[in-house]
Amino acid sequence: MNTNSCNSKEEYLRFSLHPENFSPLISKKLAVFRSNLTQAKVLDMGCGIGYATRYLTKEGFEVVALDIDEISIMQCKFVSNLLGIEHPLVTASITNIPLKNEVFDSIICSEVLEHIPDVRQALSELNRVLKKGGRLVITVPGYAYLVDKLLDVLGLKSKYTNFALKMEKELGMRSDETNSSVQRAHGHLHKFTPKFVSNLLENTGFRVIAFKNLYFLSQFISAFFLGFLGKKPSYITGLVTADLRIAKHVPLIIGGGWLVMCDKKV
Repeated sequence: MNTNSCNSKEEYLRFSLHPENFSPLISKKLAVFRSNLTQAKVLDMGCGIGYATRYLTKEGFEVVALDIDEISIMQCKFVSNLLGIEHPLVTASITNIPLKNEVFDSIICSEVLEHIPDVRQALSELNRVLKKGGRLVITVPGYAYLVDKLLDVLGLKSKYTNFALKMEKELGMRSDETNSSVQRAHGHLHKFTPKFVSNLLENTGFRVIAFKNLYFLSQFISAFFLGFLGKKPSYITGLVTADLRIAKHVPLIIGGGWLVMCDKKV
């Protein structure tokens, strides 16, 4: 969850319910997912708190939310219940999905692969449960990997991680502040390049049809203000919105994060 959008418990709850109203980046992701998914049955792989699952369910898709982390699944169910939205939930690893072959028309996998030790096995499993000709949409960090490492060295990541833990406990979204999905989710295991990602997808049974910048400096902007100021200033939304526009004109190799769309080879 991008806690950079929140300054209080009340804002955190509003963000949890409708993050697209707070984050231009999340709003852009959801619009891209909606316009590029094929057919009805969708897997939200690494669903987290489930904002994409709920958005697509309301849009008429049949969505299965899957995450390895029990706390994330609990939080997804908690927020979905608050909004009166029903959808299946599965607790499992991306490298061992307990579902039959070729059951989904589309899969979204947003900000997940950088946390997985065996990315090739993860993509092979996604290919297995996707129907022939089905659509896979992923987002992964580009240079943002370096920002993540820098924030860790400077000790800034702990500020927004601790804030998230505190807010979730106060809102009843977790029972403690340890063994956290939030704590685990902020570690990037891989430094991706466009060529590496494209080759990996091609070698695991996918055909890349689009590879674009998702953002340029958005992660740095958000982390800078929360890390150094301890809050989100009102003008940060405008800065991030401008960054999303600039990203369209930035070379892929220096993009902050990428959006990749591909189809399963027939």
